Parts: sequence; structure tokens; C-alpha cells
Amino acid sequence: IEVLYEQGVLSEEEVMSLMEEYGVLGDEGRAVYYDQVYRVFWGSGMGADDRAGIIVILELLRKGHRPHVLFTNGEESGCWGAEVAARDLAVYSEQFNLVIELDRRGWNDAVYYGCGNREIREWVGEYGWVEDYGTMTDIGVLCPVWDIAGVNLSVGYYHEHTLQEVLKLDELEYTIERVDRMLRDLPDKRLSYEREVIEGYEVVEIDQASVTEEAGKGFKRGVWV
Repeated sequence: IEVLYEQGVLSEEEVMSLMEEYGVLGDEGRAVYYDQVYRVFWGSGMGADDRAGIIVILELLRKGHRPHVLFTNGEESGCWGAEVAARDLAVYSEQFNLVIELDRRGWNDAVYYGCGNREIREWVGEYGWVEDYGTMTDIGVLCPVWDIAGVNLSVGYYHEHTLQEVLKLDELEYTIERVDRMLRDLPDKRLSYEREVIEGYEVVEIDQASVTEEAGKGFKRGVWV
């Protein structure tokens, strides 16, 4: 692994220590670089758009938090893992009050994917997150089915799925710090899913067959048309 740095080159031992700590690994045969000044990893094949969120979760567990944790796959191919969870884990969904997904690019975004619950927006906003919009992710499947409010938060990666992918450690650690504070001051009641109403748009229900039969064929979800 070659690591470039304008004032020198890190040793392989130092690089592996950083990569182990932050879970950043490149595809076999590809280089991952680290800039000591700006504290940025970059290189093809890092998969930081997935690994960054896992890092945040593991760090929060290390700090002593014990939330319900759900890892899914298939998010980028139709959220089929979330559809399986929406069906098979629905019985457990009454045990928690809201859903926090850690899978958004950037450093300060809070995205709700059609959930119009004002209480979760106000609570998230108290920690400096700024509302933005996205297309689809796992909470867009889970929250309507479980009737629970949710938010997807930034974890510090950029340019995912490209040769220019980067992970900014300062931003990753800022997310860890803020979510740590959020988990210490959670809402004391369950926040329900309320459909966002946008003037000039209509919410309709559709039957969307999953990409696999096991992924809950026939789940209904709201979409904007």
C-alpha cells in the first residue's frame, strides 16, 4: 500500500494501523492513500460509503451505547435487505422510538425520505444537522412499514463508487461526537411515521415487487409522482 504525504511517507505499519482503526480497506491490488495534514483517506475500492457508517456504529458501542443495531445489504440494488427486515423484524419495531441511519455522504446532511414528522426534524436540528433531500435508502422502506420516524445522517464520505472516493476523518469523528450526544438525550416517546406533504404533489401507494422473492414481494411504499 502506497501512502503519499507532502512532508514524507507513512510507514506501512502506520498505514495498516490507521486502516484497521477506521475500517478503510482498498480492493486487492489497488492503492489507498492518506493525507496526514487534512486527515483524508482516498483511493478506489474503499467502499467508504458503507464502511464509514459501520465505523460510527462501532465507535458508539465502544462508548457504551446499546441501541438496537441493524446491518443490511442490497441498499444500492433496490433496498431488498431492508425489505426483508421490514417484513421479518416488524415484531421488534415496537421496542424503539425512532430510526437513525448512518449512510449519507457529506458532513452535515439530515435526510428524511418522505417522513414528515416535525418532532424528529426539530430534535435532529438541535444538533446542527441541516435538512436535505435524497432519492431512496433503507429508512425509506423501513419507516413506512414500521410506522416510525427516521433520519439518514452524513458520515464524511464523498464521490462514492468512483476513483475519486474520499473519507474525511474530521467529519467522520464529528458525526460520532454528535450522534453520541443524540443518543444520550433521545425523545422519551415513539415518533410515528407521517407522510410529508408537498404542495403540488400527490402521494400514492404502489405495489412494488422486490428484486428477489425473499425480499418481501408486494410490499407497499409511498412514492412521489
